[in-house]
Amino acid sequence: MDVSGWQANVDWTTAWNNGARFAYIKASEGPWTLNDYFGQQYNGSAAVGMIRGAYHFARPNLSSGTNQAQVFIASGGGWANDGSTLPGVLDLESNGSDSSGTCFGMAPGQLAGWAKDFTNTYKSLTGRDAVIYTSYYFWQDCMGASTAFSQSNPLWIAAYGAAANDVWKPGGWAAHTIWQYADAGTFPGDQDVFNGSFRQLQELAGGTHNQPLTTFQQVAVDNPGLGSAIGGIFCDLARGGCIRPFQNGDIYRTPTGGVFTIGDPIRISYVGQNRQEGALGYPISAQVCGLVGGGCQQDFEGGSIYIVPGGAIRIVPALPLAKWRSTGAQGGPLGYPITNQYCSPIGHGCQIDFTAGSIYTQPGRLPYVVSGPVRDTWWRLGGHAGNLGYPVSDYGCGLIRGGCQQDFVSGSFYATPANLLLVVSGTYRSVWWSLSGQGGELGYPITSARCGLKGGGCQQDFENGTIYATPAGSTFAVRGIFRDKYWQLAGQGGSLGYPVSPYRCGLIAEGCQQDFEGGSIYSNPSTGTRIVLTSTRTLWWALEGQGGALGYPKSDLVCGLLGNACVQDFQNGSIYLTPSNDAKATVDPIRAKWWSMQGQAGILGYPTSNLYCGLIEGGCSQDFTNGTIYITPSHAVLSVTGNIRSQWWARAGQGGELGYPIAEQVCIASSCSQQFAGGVLKTP
Repeated sequence: MDVSGWQANVDWTTAWNNGARFAYIKASEGPWTLNDYFGQQYNGSAAVGMIRGAYHFARPNLSSGTNQAQVFIASGGGWANDGSTLPGVLDLESNGSDSSGTCFGMAPGQLAGWAKDFTNTYKSLTGRDAVIYTSYYFWQDCMGASTAFSQSNPLWIAAYGAAANDVWKPGGWAAHTIWQYADAGTFPGDQDVFNGSFRQLQELAGGTHNQPLTTFQQVAVDNPGLGSAIGGIFCDLARGGCIRPFQNGDIYRTPTGGVFTIGDPIRISYVGQNRQEGALGYPISAQVCGLVGGGCQQDFEGGSIYIVPGGAIRIVPALPLAKWRSTGAQGGPLGYPITNQYCSPIGHGCQIDFTAGSIYTQPGRLPYVVSGPVRDTWWRLGGHAGNLGYPVSDYGCGLIRGGCQQDFVSGSFYATPANLLLVVSGTYRSVWWSLSGQGGELGYPITSARCGLKGGGCQQDFENGTIYATPAGSTFAVRGIFRDKYWQLAGQGGSLGYPVSPYRCGLIAEGCQQDFEGGSIYSNPSTGTRIVLTSTRTLWWALEGQGGALGYPKSDLVCGLLGNACVQDFQNGSIYLTPSNDAKATVDPIRAKWWSMQGQAGILGYPTSNLYCGLIEGGCSQDFTNGTIYITPSHAVLSVTGNIRSQWWARAGQGGELGYPIAEQVCIASSCSQQFAGGVLKTP
């Protein structure tokens, strides 16, 4: 009988009682292991006394024959010379589960070559020729009636409805070995008959349980250092393996048919790892000595055991072993292991230390090497238990200008072109990477992150900028000429305080800006880079900032004016902090008029209001300490000052009978006059 996952848990006792004496179990398909019931079926059939084997459902369009033979063996399709294991089967038949077509989209020569790769690989790994399961027309049509297998591989033919003495045989086979005559019947699964006696079936399986003795005896003769045998051959190990113990070692026959000795002191370590039942599994090589410095090694399914120079025994599990060997193993930069693997509950990671570095593994991640100055510094920072966490890359160079880096969960080490080794971690790294890292405007780090700034802030400096972690919990970069301006005002300790926004461009007229607690920095091709402190920014923003009447700033804030006032000039006006600390804006053409009258040092003094429009007939005005400047409906810009302004306002100003001024005030000696649209006002 033959079964697969479709039959689930099989009642093997009933099958045996109904006459079944051999069974084939599906182990794998294509590049996958798919039969969740393989263990129950493979071991259950053997437990009731059946001779059993495994088969592989070929999917040649998905991977190579070599790959699928390896998958098959790894899935339980190997062979053991124990008298009850049949050689594995290559199942070649039409596949209806994908769109590749009856012949998997391959020409006969290609498909025959694929099958030869599979059978050659299987024989090289097990010592047995695989059985081939097929049907007459599939072989004729898809395999081109190939005769390349008939002299070496037993034939299992599917031929429903045929007579036992009239089963068609393709490809030059003189006889079939197994005939599948129905897909249902007495037994679960498909119904099969062996073309011979039960003794011949046993011979196909490889003989009796005593056959391994000859091999074990020969291996013992070839390895006199094992000493005398101290027990018989036991073939009830995991997955059908066999063992014979000796004074100084053991001989194993593995489930795939390999025979290997494990001598002391490697055996002592292997026993401590629970032998083949442990993580190392069965041996897959003999012990090899003569390594660098006189070391020895032996490979197992789950890793290797090393005798390092000096005699210590080290176990290297499979994952770090593959990584270590990719670097040259003991002959590479890491040298020999100096510890066994040890693990941590933190992140469920493990590490194994070597002479010049360590390899770290974590569930779901590849193994990575941490070595040299990076390891030294990382360990000082707490290693995997510190803020950086585990490595997530190897150390790599080839960055811009010759830099190198290694990434960890929460930070990265950089070896800069200036020969500095610095860490960029946490939100610093996030912000820096968002700005293209070392290839962006900031360039490489030039300091480590340092804290203790004003209010508990932190910063890290880069070639062309600084990243600040503010007391408010935000992280922003201040870069290039903005940093230069910022540092001119003492950085976070000055009047600007910490940044509260990122640097951003795309403003009108190619402008850029960055906001801080105490103001903003703006740049523009026409006006350069300027600081606008909160004292002037509040009013400027109320006037729509760079998009409003004032435009971009043309200067920083300048103080020390008359009465200790301050001023900041913009493209189309100025903002003054008057002696009373009020912020007032003067916008051209009123500013130009005021400046022509000597500004705050002239008769008008400081502004006491901002520009106001919406006067009668569309006029505008701005008040000053000793006068007012008007933009009349005819667009004239004229001032009204002193006693004349008082008289005019008493007559309802521009809304009275005098209307708007049409000329500036004229004074002769102590007498002044000013002409308005509706008359003239004079002072005594």
